[in-house]
This record gives sequence, structure tokens and C-alpha cells, in this order.
Amino acid sequence: MQEILFWNQWAKDRKGLYTFALFCFVAAMTWLIYAYTTQYSNILTWQKKHSVESVEVMIGKIQQGLFELPASQDTYVVVESYQPSNILLNPYFSYLNLFFWLVAMCLYLALIGELSRRYYTIGAIVFIVFLIYLQPNHLASLGSYSDAVVVILLLVYLLPSYYMHAFVPEKVGFLGRFFIFLFLSLSVGAWLLLSSPSQYPAVYLANYGMALPALITLIFIVIVAHEIPYWFLFLLTRYHTGSGEKRNTLMHLVVISTIYIGNLALLFLKEERVFEVNIYYLDIMAVFICSVTLGIWGYRQRRALIEPFLGKESQAEFFYLLIAIISLATIAYSFAMGNDTLMQIFLHFILYTHIALGTVFVVYILINFFPLLWQDWAVYRIAYKGDIFSFTTARFLGFALLIILFNQNIRTDYYKSNSAYYTSIADVHYLHKDYSLAEGFYRKSMQYDFVSFHVRYALSTLPNIEVKRAEQIILLRQALLKNPNPFLYAKLTEAYLQTDQLDRAILNLQQGTKLFPENPYLNNQMALLYEQKQVQDSVVYHYKKANAVNNLWAYLAKNKLKTMNLDELPEIAENDTIAAVNQLAVWNLYTQYKPVKLKKEWLETGKLTATTYAYLNNYSINQLIKNEIDTQLIATLKKCISQPINAPVQDNLQMLANHYLYQTGNAAEAVRNLAGNAFLKSSPYHNRTLGLWLIEQQAYAAAATYLETAIRLGDTESSIYLAIALTENNQYETGEYLWQQLATQDKYPTLQQLAQQIIRVMGTPTNIKNDADRFAYIHYQKKKATQQTLDTLYQKITQQEFKIWAAAELIPLYLEKDSIQKATRLFSTLKDTKNLNKSILSQLNLAYLQLLAAQREYNTLKEESERIFLQRPQSLQRLFFKGVALWGLNQTKEAKIWLEKAQQASPFAENIIIVSATFFQQIQQDKEKAYEILVGAVRRNPFSLALQKAYALQALQMRLENFALDALKKVENLTTPQDFEQFKAQFEKQQKLIENN
Repeated sequence: MQEILFWNQWAKDRKGLYTFALFCFVAAMTWLIYAYTTQYSNILTWQKKHSVESVEVMIGKIQQGLFELPASQDTYVVVESYQPSNILLNPYFSYLNLFFWLVAMCLYLALIGELSRRYYTIGAIVFIVFLIYLQPNHLASLGSYSDAVVVILLLVYLLPSYYMHAFVPEKVGFLGRFFIFLFLSLSVGAWLLLSSPSQYPAVYLANYGMALPALITLIFIVIVAHEIPYWFLFLLTRYHTGSGEKRNTLMHLVVISTIYIGNLALLFLKEERVFEVNIYYLDIMAVFICSVTLGIWGYRQRRALIEPFLGKESQAEFFYLLIAIISLATIAYSFAMGNDTLMQIFLHFILYTHIALGTVFVVYILINFFPLLWQDWAVYRIAYKGDIFSFTTARFLGFALLIILFNQNIRTDYYKSNSAYYTSIADVHYLHKDYSLAEGFYRKSMQYDFVSFHVRYALSTLPNIEVKRAEQIILLRQALLKNPNPFLYAKLTEAYLQTDQLDRAILNLQQGTKLFPENPYLNNQMALLYEQKQVQDSVVYHYKKANAVNNLWAYLAKNKLKTMNLDELPEIAENDTIAAVNQLAVWNLYTQYKPVKLKKEWLETGKLTATTYAYLNNYSINQLIKNEIDTQLIATLKKCISQPINAPVQDNLQMLANHYLYQTGNAAEAVRNLAGNAFLKSSPYHNRTLGLWLIEQQAYAAAATYLETAIRLGDTESSIYLAIALTENNQYETGEYLWQQLATQDKYPTLQQLAQQIIRVMGTPTNIKNDADRFAYIHYQKKKATQQTLDTLYQKITQQEFKIWAAAELIPLYLEKDSIQKATRLFSTLKDTKNLNKSILSQLNLAYLQLLAAQREYNTLKEESERIFLQRPQSLQRLFFKGVALWGLNQTKEAKIWLEKAQQASPFAENIIIVSATFFQQIQQDKEKAYEILVGAVRRNPFSLALQKAYALQALQMRLENFALDALKKVENLTTPQDFEQFKAQFEKQQKLIENN
């Protein structure tokens, strides 16, 4: 144990300082291991980008005659992409490197103070060279006197050093000198770093001063190059006593050394691409780390060689540690800053020296100690005392072999050392965003190393190069020759896409994923490119390969893949906002309600990001599928709308709130909000939505005005809805042109056939071809055709589904004409309704409720209004029929509540408005309320003939004769002369009654 922990035998101060030096040694080695294993991730990272894309989804359907009209809203998906960053130089690595250099320098200055005058002078000269190469003048704030900084620093260090060496060598011990120089270094460092005008002064010192530490590192690599073969010798002979017993030590040494050096030689041949053997190769950095660590004890065995220079026992050990710390930190810094040229120089030199000097050391041992190895002696104790030729001679022979074997490679690395130095200088200016100087030094570096990755990647990201896409692509392709890595492939792909070379981008990325098949970032980018090519299988494959679950959900939402089972999709993270957005988007697209709670913590401030807005939007749409009132959601929407910071999306949030109000039974407020929205002047979507709502509310004339605006603003799809609205409003002649256009469109065959059918049935009955035409004729012509024509067509319908559908149209018509018996008889003939289409069943059930109301079967009406199946738009009248039933049952208090709810849900329904006004007029004796209901209705829907008639009569009741006469004029404009004369007579009769009273 004493041999291993040899420093425990030293004086307390030297032992403590050596322990500290060992700690710094271990820290520098740890940093080296970290920097080496992370490599380019020290200077490059993947930057996540979120792009929000909209997908139109149906939030409801409106069955209007032959047509099923979609009510749509945008749901959002968030696509995650990863882009390689520009070169990221971490200035804190420079501080770390300077710390290790500073510790080593203080140890060095303390060490040379104990040497003889001659060797102290040599040591001082080395320190002067180091300080000059450090170039601290770059940090000076002394203006034109900045060059004096080196002189100042030399005086600061050398004056106390010389004084302690020459005048008080015994009074100030080794530990004391170390702390004095440490204090001076910290003071000088603080002055330089704090007073420097540079933003990153440590980077200047570390990069401009790299030359001498790099040279020291190369010398140190030579020093430790033979340590592993020496430790083979140590392990094989440590317990040998010279007994003469044959243990095959010689053979073991030869075999194990041959395997070790042979593996390194094969690694060299592989690196040079001469040939490659399929074996496990030693990691050259692991070899170096082993050599450095073993050198702590191995260097101690060489005391006899260095005693003339270092007299005291511990000086050699300290000298070894300080150059080890410098070397480890310098190599680690080259990896941390991504200086691949310098990294390659170090790795190559480690390989060359370990092959050459390792080989010569084994030969040296065999020649000098062959008999002793044969006789089982502990040769490791005298390994550096060769008689036939000395270890120093072996060193020279090792250098000779190094030059012979690797002469060409060493010359190449010499030129690369210039490249590495200029790269370091360029990095300083790159970090300080002085891009013109950085470019100059990078290009200077390229003259010495034609395939440097770091230089070309950094150059390709400079602002003036980035706009020159062709040059950028050339630089990146050259960099791929040196070091193909995922960052380069991704950056080159990005450059191809910027120049609209999608196919080249895909080809490049295919090569990248072939080399790095498990890289998630390349696979994710590959999937995004295949999305553009619409190669579905490849998209799914690469998303799964990248484990890009969120993107996979987003892709499903954008494409609604029928081949994918939702249950087979990977689970998403519970607290991942993007995951929640994309999953809700999928459920919205498939119109499936997802029972999840609103994540209030994501929205509690009311300030929305793009992602949280997408989440709130998608959640709101999903709640619309449920079609139930969520007071928490309404409160959250209002809170977000009220935040000024959300101004860019306030209109979208208000639109969501309007949809929610409309779907959950407050259509009056929703329509009022949307009709007053300033975006109606510029947004086709707003006009189309309002038009569709009004079609559902059967306010066809009002719907037409908004749909016309939507068309004028560029929404061609609204032409379909406008044609429907005009036809439903008995304005076929006005909409005929639109139907003619739709009938000639080949893009939507189903729509084309329906348009052709409308054109047929709006003519004479002789054009009718089949049951579908007969139903369509009944639906669109029931207000114009004779009763006999309608009955005849109905009798000719043979298909049960069309017959029931037509009956659902005729029953309300008969009831309107007070033909209750005829309606009852027609309803009683309907059979086989179990397997009906839901839309037809809903219309039939509505007709049934109307029939019950006409028959005054109020108990049955109440039960059926709560139980019977109805879908939109028929479901909007469920509230109304329950109110009518309660009215009929003399439960007027409850009836009032339900009729008011019905008005909110169906503010344009003529029957609901008129019946509600009658209820308040006759039952509640509240003429003002009745008038208020009607005046609000005609304001919302001034084109309704029934509402204008009811309003005119109510205005007379309120003795508002001028308003009544104005309404009478509107009736005249909305109806035929014959119908107007009939109503005028009724109006004048009531007018006289009121005047007489």
C-alpha cells in the first residue's frame, strides 16, 4: 500500500498539495472523458421547433333536404421538428481550461523555485515563452500601451519568484510559494477579466494561448507512450523472486505486447483506410487515459533518469502531475470546443507514439533483460537501467521509428496544427459575433486542412454565407467527407430544402439514416420529408423509428388514416401539452368525445402561447362533440378573451365561444355576437358560419345575405350553401344559375348529381325519374304544388325510406292547413321505422311531436319530447314542445321557463316565436313581453313573412300604429298580392276593433 500511496511518506505540506494536485488531475481527466464521449454535442445541439398547423374538422352536421351541410371549425396540430444549431461555443469551458492551466502554472512556478540556478533560469525562460504565447495583451484596457501587459505580468510573477529562489529559499516553503503564485494569478486574472472590453475574455486567453499547451501536450504524450507495456512487465514480474522456475514470463510478455501493439497497428491501418479487420479495436483515448494514470507510478520509477535535474524526492512527481493536468485539460478543451483538427492531431499522435515507442520499449526490455526474464527476476524494478543500451537511447530509437513509420502523417498533422490554431482564433471572433474576422480566420484555416468539419460547418452558418445557398451546400458536403454525423446530414438537408431541392434532401437524409439508423432526429426529419411526398408507410415507419409519438398523432390528425387503429397508437405523456393538442385533434377529426379534464394549470394566467391556444381550441371543439354545457370551459374562454396579450387570437377565441353557445342551446346570443363581429366585413369563414347557422334556423333569406358576402370574399364553397338557402326560401329562379354551375362540376360527383336532381324537380312533375326525385319535389315544391300533385307523388313512392321521409314533410304541411285527421291517418300508415336512417327518423319524430301538439295530447307530448330521438336541427325544438305540453297541462310557470329556453336555442324559428308571444299575450297577460319577443325576432329575421304578420298585429295591440303600418308594408313586399289582401283585411278588422275600444 505504501508503494501505491507513496505520497503519504512525504512532509505534511507537500502531501497536502500533492493530494490537491491529484484532485485536479482526476477532475481534468473526468472533463476529458466527458468531452470525448459527448464530442460534437458540446458545440452542436438539436433545436426543437414547433409549427402549428390547422385542420378543418366537422363540429356538426345540418340536414337540409337532400343535403348534409358540415359545420366546420379549425382544430390544430403541433408538429415537432428538430434542426441542428449553429456552432455553440461555451465560454465556461474556457474558464475551466484556464483554471487547470493556472493550477499547473502555480505548481510549476513553485517547483522551479527549488531548482538550481541553471535549471531555474531554464524554467523561467519556459514560463516567459508561455506567458508571451498566452497573448494577454488582447485583454488589456491600456489602449496603445496594451503590449506592456506582458511586461507587467512578467514582473508580477518573476520578481517574487526570483526573490524567493535567490534570497529566502528556506523561509518560504513549497506550499507557501504555491499559494503566493495562486494569489497573484487570481488577482491578475480578476484584473484582466474584469477590466477587459471583451465580452468573453477567458476565450481570448484560452484560444490565443493554445499553441504552447498543445506542444506540451504532445511532449507529454511521448513521455507516457510506453507506460502500458511497462505495466505489462510490472504485472508479469512483480512477484517473481529469481528462483529460476520457468513461468513463461518472456513468452507472456511477448504475446500480450504483440496483441496490444498489433491492435493499435491494425487501428492505424483502419484509420488510413488501407484495410480493416473485423475485430474489437482499442479506443485510443482509453489507451491514453490508462497510460497517463499508470504514469503516476511509472514516472516515479524513472527517478534515476531525472535526478540530475530534479533533486528532491517529490519534485518529479509534481512535475509529472502539472504537465498531466495541462495535457488533459488541453485535450479536453479541444474536444469541448469541437476543434476537430486539433482533436485529430492529438488522437493521431497518441496512436503513432504508442505504436512506435511502445514497440521500441518492448524490444529494449527483451534485449537488455532477456536472461533475467528467463530466470524469473523482478525486472520491473530495473526496467530503466539497461546495460546493452540505455532507455535514453531507446527513446531516440523510438523517435526514429516514429519518423520512419509515420513521417507523412506527422507532416500532414504539422500543417493541420496551423489549421487548428487558426480555427481557435476564428472561434474567438465567431463567439463575439465579429463574423467578418471569423470568416477570414476560418478561410485561413481551410488552407491547411481541406476537410475540417468544424471550420466548414461554422462557415456555412455565417450570415453572409447562409444566404449563398450554393456555397453553403458545397461547404457542408465537403465537411461530410471528413466527419459524417447526424448534425451535418440534417444541416445539409435544411440547405437543400431552402433551395427547393426536395428530392436531393430526401436522398441526403436516406444516406444519413443508413449510417445512423437509430438517430431519432434524422428519422423525424425523414418522416417530415416523406409527408411532403405523401409516402404514408414511410412516414409512419420513420415516426415510429424516431419515437416521435406527438408527430405520429399529428400526422394521423392531418390525414385521418383509415389503415391505422387508434388503439394501437403509442401512449402519450400525460402532462405534455403538445401531446394533448395532437390527441384531441385526432379525436376531433374522428368526431369522438374524449373524456379528459381541462388542464387549468396550463391556462390559469389567461396568457396563451401558440401551444396552449391550440390546446384550448381543440379541447373546446371536443367538448362540442359532447354537446353539454361546461361552465369551467366558458369561464376559461372569457378569461382568455379578456387578456390584451391574446389580441392576435381573441377573434378565434370569441368564435369558439360562439360555437359553444350555439351548440349548447344559446343560439340567440351566439348569432348576435357573430352578427356584430367586425370580421364579417373581411372574413369569409365568419360569414359562411353565420349563413349555415341561419340555414339550420330556417332563416333562409337572412342566411343568403351572409353567404353572398362569403362568396364575394372568395369562399367558393359557400355557393353550394347559397343555392340551398335560396331554393329553401322558394327563390329557385334566383339560385338556378348556381345550380347550373354545380351540375357541371366533375370534382364532386355526388354534389353534381344532387344539383342535377334539384334542376329536374324544380321544373314540372314530368321530369321526375325515381323515388328520390319524388321526395325532392315534395320537399322543395310543397308550398307551390297542389295538394293533389303532392298526394299523387307520395302514393307513387315505393321505397320505404323515401316514403317515410316524404311523410315527415307532408304531416307538418297538413297540420299547417288544419288537416289534423289527414296528418293522423298518414302517420298511422308508416311502418318499419326501426332501421331508418337517423336523419330521417329525427324528422319523422319531429313531425310526430307536431302531430301530438295539434291533437292536444299534452301528457304524451311531454313524455315524448323528453324521450324521443332527435338530432340537430330537429333537436332544437325539443325544448319548445316540452313548453307547449306544460302549457297544455296548465303548468304555466314551468311552461314559461321552457319556452324562453326554446327562444334562446331557436331564435329564428317562426312557430316558436309566435307561440311564445301568444303565451305571454294570452296566458301571462304580458303584452309588453309578447311585443318584445316579436320585435326582437323581426330585427333578427326581417325577411320572415310569418313574423312580420305577427309583429304587425301585436304592434296594433300595443297601439303602436306607425310601427304596425310599417310592418304591413314589409308584409306586402314579402308575399303575393292575393295573400297580402287577405292579411290586410285581417289587419284592418283588428285595427277597427282596437279603435272602437
